[in-house]
Amino acid sequence: MAVIECVEIVLNEQISFRTAQSAIAKIQAAIKNGITHIHLAATESTKISSAGFLAFLAVAARHLEDKGGELQIVGANANMKNLLAISRLERLAR
Repeated sequence: MAVIECVEIVLNEQISFRTAQSAIAKIQAAIKNGITHIHLAATESTKISSAGFLAFLAVAARHLEDKGGELQIVGANANMKNLLAISRLERLAR
């Protein structure tokens, strides 16, 4: 049986253009280290206000899916789920 490595990255309360870089760097490092299952931990108050971060999530999710993995946002609140749906990324919300 193969062992699937998964990493959980905790999202800041506010993901803006400035703060998104930290989360992006953590996701990129996990992918570079061969991790194919990444869970982004959100809270009820987490807000995404960066279109660049959403674009990055779309590319990262596709990359991981192509490798048999997944990118999931765990604990996404209603506003975040709506934003993901508008961005056609609703598959990421859990």
